[in-house]
Amino acid sequence: MALSDANGSGSVEAVWAMLGPRRFGEPSLCGRQRVPQVLLWRCDASPLERRVVGDLVSLCAVRLMGSPSWASLDGVPDVGDLFAGRKRYAPKIVDGYQSLTTAGAINDDWLSNSLPKMGKAMEKWGALQRQDVAPDKISRTLLKDAAAFEKAAKSKDYAAAMKAFQFGSVLCQTYLNDLPTSGPGGSGKLNLSDPLAPP
Repeated sequence: MALSDANGSGSVEAVWAMLGPRRFGEPSLCGRQRVPQVLLWRCDASPLERRVVGDLVSLCAVRLMGSPSWASLDGVPDVGDLFAGRKRYAPKIVDGYQSLTTAGAINDDWLSNSLPKMGKAMEKWGALQRQDVAPDKISRTLLKDAAAFEKAAKSKDYAAAMKAFQFGSVLCQTYLNDLPTSGPGGSGKLNLSDPLAPP
């Protein structure tokens, strides 16, 4: 049996129309369909048939399983990575900042509950701002800024912590000033009134 239609076409669309979704076997335990094993085990299949079946398997895998929805830290972060990172890390940073400014001082409760979440989120968000495959000057600067903020907060110096986070001069290195306005995935700036919205 050659994998081609009546006109001799060996395209993926022609083979898909000929095989149809009803030929994809019984459902597996997780509810997804299996690829017909007869097509995969044929030893006398031509290279075109093997390529078409391989393309069909890839197409079915993508359609049935979908693409991953988490942010990847491999490669250069793109729009999807920054969007997922903004959803995951920006609310923790903004919540920690707002609880700190509401209290007006660094207390033990904030140090034990909010600072660990906020510090880790600042590190992760800063690492997502790299513009190359490896950590670059921007991401390393943001990691240093996050460490300086955590050090100032652990010493319970409210003014130094706020200066390290936001209120330094434009020339002063602070976390919010060092976030890039543009990059491969878009702006890294944080909106302190709405963490999920870019500024």
